[in-house]
Amino acid sequence: MWAVSSNLSPGSPGEVELFSTPSGWHVYESTLRDLSRPGKYVANLDGAVKGSSLEGRVVFTVEKLQALNAGEVVTGISGDKIMDRSEFMKADAKRCDA
Repeated sequence: MWAVSSNLSPGSPGEVELFSTPSGWHVYESTLRDLSRPGKYVANLDGAVKGSSLEGRVVFTVEKLQALNAGEVVTGISGDKIMDRSEFMKADAKRCDA
């Protein structure tokens, strides 16, 4: 497991690069050092955007990440969907209206 948190930040960072701690945050668990072992990994997100709760989960493999083209992301609870990052980053009005 690799996990970061912040008691001081009012919201979530715009993005978190795996194994890099966002400014003002700290690592509170670091048993996962790299993605070298075969198998599935799970990324969990628990945060907030504009005061609204934001939770997410995606399962992925190293092979799936290596197969991505530039600008693509793995999405879906089981990591079964690949989409353009710009489409992924568009606001979902139903979720984001606060």
